[in-house]
Amino acid sequence: RLSMSHGAGSAEGSGPAGAIAAPVSASTATSIGGFQPDLMPSASDSAMMGGITSPFPMMNISPTLSGPSTSMADAAAAVASAAAAPVAAAATSATSPPIHLDSLQLDSDLILSGEDGYGGPTQQPSGQPTVINDLLVAAALEAAQAAETAGTEISHPPNQQETTGAGAAGAVTEHFNDLRGVDHKLEGHAVGHLDPIPLEQMYLPEDSLGSTRTTTASLEDSQETSLSSHSHAHGHIHSHGQGQRLHHDVVSSAVETALLSVQMYRSSVECTAGFDANFLGRTLYDLFIEVFGDEKYDQTAHTSHRGGGISSGGGQDNDIVAEPAKRERRNTDSYQSLAMLGCPVVLSNLIGCLMNQSPSEVFYSSSNEVENDLRDVLLNRNWENEASEVGGGQLCFDENQIFGRDDEVSILFSAYDRVVRERRESHSFLAISGYSGTGKTSLVKQLGSRFLADNVSLIRCNFTAQGQSMSVLFQAFDDYCRVISGRDRNLFDGVRRDVKEALGLQSGILLRCLPNLRSLLGESVDSPTMTAETKEEEMNRVLFYFIKFVEAISSPEHPIVVVFDDIQWCDESCLDLVRLILRNTEITSALFIGCYRDENVINDDPFGKLFGELNMEASLPMSSIRLTNLSTEGVNEFVSSALRLNKRFTRPLAQVLHRKTQGNPMFVRHLLLSLTGDGLLNFSVVDRRWQWNIEAISAKSIANSSVSLMVGMMKTHQQSDQDALRLAALLGTKFKLEILERLFVLYQYGSTSEFPSSIERAISGGIIIIDSCGSLRFSHDQLFQAARALTPSQEQPRAHLDIGRRLLKSIDGALNSLSPGFLTTIVDQYNAGISLITDHEEELALAELNLLAGEAALASASYLQAAIYLLRGCSLVCEDDWNSHYNTCLRLFTFSGEAQITQGMAEGAVTALTTVLEHGRSFDDKLPAHQALLTAYTIKGDHSEAIDHGLLVLKELGEDFPLGADARQAASKADLIEICGVLKSKPFDDIVSQSTIENDPTKILAMQVLMVVSRIAYNKDPKLMLLLVYRMVSRTMSSGLTSEASFAFAALSFALCGLGKYELSSFCARIASALLQKFEQKYSHIVLLLLNCSILPYSQPQQACAQQLYTGYEDGMSVGAVEWALVNLSRNLQGSLFAPGPNSTLADYLKRVVKANETMVSFKHELFVLYNKFLHQAIENLSSNDETSDPFLSLTYDEDALSQYALQAQMHVKRKSLTFRIWFGCLFGKYDGMKDMIDELQAIAARNPFAPSFDTHNDYFYIGLVAFAMLRNDAADKEYWKSVASIVTEKFDEWVDIGSDWNFMSKRQMILAERAYCGNDVEIAKSAYEEAIAKANQTGFIHEEALACELAGKFYCERGEMSDGRYFLEKAVETYARWGANRKAIHVKSALRSYHSP
Repeated sequence: RLSMSHGAGSAEGSGPAGAIAAPVSASTATSIGGFQPDLMPSASDSAMMGGITSPFPMMNISPTLSGPSTSMADAAAAVASAAAAPVAAAATSATSPPIHLDSLQLDSDLILSGEDGYGGPTQQPSGQPTVINDLLVAAALEAAQAAETAGTEISHPPNQQETTGAGAAGAVTEHFNDLRGVDHKLEGHAVGHLDPIPLEQMYLPEDSLGSTRTTTASLEDSQETSLSSHSHAHGHIHSHGQGQRLHHDVVSSAVETALLSVQMYRSSVECTAGFDANFLGRTLYDLFIEVFGDEKYDQTAHTSHRGGGISSGGGQDNDIVAEPAKRERRNTDSYQSLAMLGCPVVLSNLIGCLMNQSPSEVFYSSSNEVENDLRDVLLNRNWENEASEVGGGQLCFDENQIFGRDDEVSILFSAYDRVVRERRESHSFLAISGYSGTGKTSLVKQLGSRFLADNVSLIRCNFTAQGQSMSVLFQAFDDYCRVISGRDRNLFDGVRRDVKEALGLQSGILLRCLPNLRSLLGESVDSPTMTAETKEEEMNRVLFYFIKFVEAISSPEHPIVVVFDDIQWCDESCLDLVRLILRNTEITSALFIGCYRDENVINDDPFGKLFGELNMEASLPMSSIRLTNLSTEGVNEFVSSALRLNKRFTRPLAQVLHRKTQGNPMFVRHLLLSLTGDGLLNFSVVDRRWQWNIEAISAKSIANSSVSLMVGMMKTHQQSDQDALRLAALLGTKFKLEILERLFVLYQYGSTSEFPSSIERAISGGIIIIDSCGSLRFSHDQLFQAARALTPSQEQPRAHLDIGRRLLKSIDGALNSLSPGFLTTIVDQYNAGISLITDHEEELALAELNLLAGEAALASASYLQAAIYLLRGCSLVCEDDWNSHYNTCLRLFTFSGEAQITQGMAEGAVTALTTVLEHGRSFDDKLPAHQALLTAYTIKGDHSEAIDHGLLVLKELGEDFPLGADARQAASKADLIEICGVLKSKPFDDIVSQSTIENDPTKILAMQVLMVVSRIAYNKDPKLMLLLVYRMVSRTMSSGLTSEASFAFAALSFALCGLGKYELSSFCARIASALLQKFEQKYSHIVLLLLNCSILPYSQPQQACAQQLYTGYEDGMSVGAVEWALVNLSRNLQGSLFAPGPNSTLADYLKRVVKANETMVSFKHELFVLYNKFLHQAIENLSSNDETSDPFLSLTYDEDALSQYALQAQMHVKRKSLTFRIWFGCLFGKYDGMKDMIDELQAIAARNPFAPSFDTHNDYFYIGLVAFAMLRNDAADKEYWKSVASIVTEKFDEWVDIGSDWNFMSKRQMILAERAYCGNDVEIAKSAYEEAIAKANQTGFIHEEALACELAGKFYCERGEMSDGRYFLEKAVETYARWGANRKAIHVKSALRSYHSP
């Protein structure tokens, strides 16, 4: 409710109601409703601020509830004007009839009741202040007083007795008491004065308001946002001005009323007399002085009343005092400071500008500008935060508010809404770029208010230039596990359920990098059921399950927002993981935001490359925001908020600051702080507002960068604070409080008791913040750079070394008890000063420290950081140290080689591992290096070296192999004969029930090395691969079982199938499957691949084989065997194309291909993408609706492009190209060059007979159809085509006899039908076509059903049986279309048109 005091008796009496009720003429406004135009504030109340005189100092006001709406204010204005109109007219008319108070009756819907106990018939919504009642009373009282002065008669309603002695104002108040329906009357208010709201109610504690305030958390704590309630002391504004919260309804209502007054002033005065800033200022001053109280002139009016109604506070004496006080104020130019009475400084300043405006200083040129500024006060509500900030003389930096970024915020919210609220995108990436200090982090913080309502969890990764990116990323998601445990129980239970389901029995794998996962999953964290073979596979397995974890925690029920802050510092290893996450289409309801600095990104650096890739990623919705420096107006908004002054007043200062900073927000902020330190920007305790010297600021020489400016500011801090900041910066952007405190004491910068004060000042100053896991970090990189600059760059290496030495000495040798964070701090400090170490003993000690740090990094899955530590350690030892510190050197170089392999650093790995082989004292010591070298050579692409090294190791293990190709071939034949003989003689149960080798590590190791070398030899030397596999099987049969035996029998089955020994192949497949079960699915990703690409398609539906290949892909990824997993995936795609289900479409299949290619690219296996290139292109060509398109488009290979790959890879690519060209030649009747393509395909197959069997089946099938078509077309090489047709027919007869009808019968029947067609065996052809159609339909081979219909239709049409022929062709069109082969459907339609009915 607004309380107002309005004059009586004097023509000078005025106020807002006077302006409202006054007639239009300027003379009337002056005599009845206005001030004398020559009245000005007294000099004693004036204060210079930046060359602008203002008597209105600052006051702090805190937020409470929201104010009234604009529509409510508009309604108030309309009602008040309507109600006052008859009274005003009477006051200005010499012949007007008596005023009837009934004319003041209001519509009951508009009579609102406030919180002050009026209790009218229509209750006001909770929290809304009364506007209409008080405006109406004020207007009516003012007009009634004027009418009484003019001698106009006041007529009472019939039900109201005339109030004697009260005059016109008494009649009006009595009437309104009746309207309000309250017992507590307004009697005694002869001049219509309404008591102000008791001042303690302006500072009501929140519990008395019956509400609580929602605290909007910062970005870091948004997921922990809670509702909090604070109780505040209350009391008289004059004695308890600071630290109290002004009930914001009062301020809001006052501003709303001021807006009404300005509007009325515009319509009643300005429109005729022009704009008078002084007049309007004094009008508004009267309004606000009555709201906040006039201590000097109206002290008796401040009687406090809590609860209902209005108290007279002593009858009419108070009201009699008010109007003379107003007259005295105007006559003496003595105005009480509004800010000192509790009025927000922004309002006090606004009114002061109006009252002090002169021709030389023009702030406002119209009431419209005043209205805009008042609305801006309501909109921005800066006054709500004044109490704790301005009251203490502090600049008011709102960390959650940004300025001049409306368009950018709109893009941010739009990206968020598309993923989280509208769910139009499963996940997306928003890139936010800008130079340092432009407010990228502040922009993202704008989302904080939405998180709680949308159940969103924030995950923030703050990367730094100091590296350890993978640790940063894992730490961010580990914090999520901790925080989510404290969220809403339903949310927590949902996340726990989804994570358990996603990780299955392998959840323990992630405990290394997400230790808080245990708190999320409880005691149900499982140990991994499968182990990785190498460090590379171990790393891949961690990444695979980490991505599974990200998939699980993001869903529509619990979305996530992941912020990669300063992603330009992210190292290549971590960027690879980010790439995998962003490309994963299984992740839903996730918004990823990457903030980076333009100046630190170039196209050929890791992030530049990733960003370029993401821009071209069709499956990843992406948007971007580029933050530039603020405009002058944006800087003014920032300064206005910081100083809590209106923008019109701060604009000159903002223009100077913009000129000096180019509008960089961080620079502006610290320049303001610098100016306070220099005394050019001062807080006046007397006037309670900021003052500045604009000329001095303009002339001041400013540092040319924000960092330089901050360095200067930090040097003004007391010495202990500088020392703490300097040490903190030497520790890095992020550090532990206990380490910094230890250093503070070690350097004797002060006592332990002084240290907290220095840190507290750094935190309160915004230099250092506490992150979610309790560590400290610099709030911005520029602050870190400034603090680091406190130590001259040339002295920094020595400072780092000294810190490392002191910390190491302080632990007194207790290295094993150190936390990983403390250990790495010591090592990092030592390494930063490593160039200054001259004593070799100290170098050896540091080498051991790097070894410990490297092992800790490996344990936490930070492989790149491990490689860095271990490489550093290796560089510190010399050859002689292998004698004196053998164990340290052995571990350093072995682990270094393994860690480098995980990062693809093959050259460095080979160097480290060969050093181990040179200095190792035993074969057991060398063995890990031997095994790792096989992987390193393979990564290098040096398969010959890998094979030679593997054979060398096998020789030491007692397995010798012939060296020459001829000798190997002879040995292979002999071993094959021997193995086949043993297999035929030994029952299945005897083989699989053999004892397991457990106590002979040499035999186990030999089997492991044999397996690794045979896998490498498959691509380089298939004959050697056979010899190695035979040796593995022979060892198993003679010595017993190992887990590698399942691989041995699966590989033998694969080889025997390629050699045409199908029965023995099937027997070995049974053994391999049994052993796979026996050894708990170890090597399932290899065994499933070998069996489903060889013998199983002869006995199982091809669709089932394709599904098992996908299982092999998942099993391979789960143990980190990425390359084997991707081979499974590639074979799955190829097998699925020619074995679709009955409802499968090419469109669905194409999506799978695209997704698989994205996975392969993400894992940097572009060779597999090359393998799938022709498959992808063939499907796009086949799906095209363009009848003019070339179905053979891009199905050929580039010989030059292939030359960069190994010979075996080249052969594989060429075979894929030939397969699809022959298939499409068969489909579209394009037979040119077909003979050459078939010959080339046969030559490639002869060099490696171990191609996937389903590839072989389809190649033979389409080659056979081409051969019969060529025979019907009287091709020149008729004998050649007869031979080809005969071979194909014999093959399918053989395969049907030994295998399943499922995969072969429809193909065989089409071959038989085409052969009968060529031989003019009509009935056999008809029967075979129909059987082929029926079988293809039964098995779900929709592509073969369509092809059989097409061939049958052409057969009938060529024989003149047009009706049957057209039937089958139409069915072919329908089936091709159902499959999605639109281009082929168009082709058959064209053929259909060429046949005419008889």
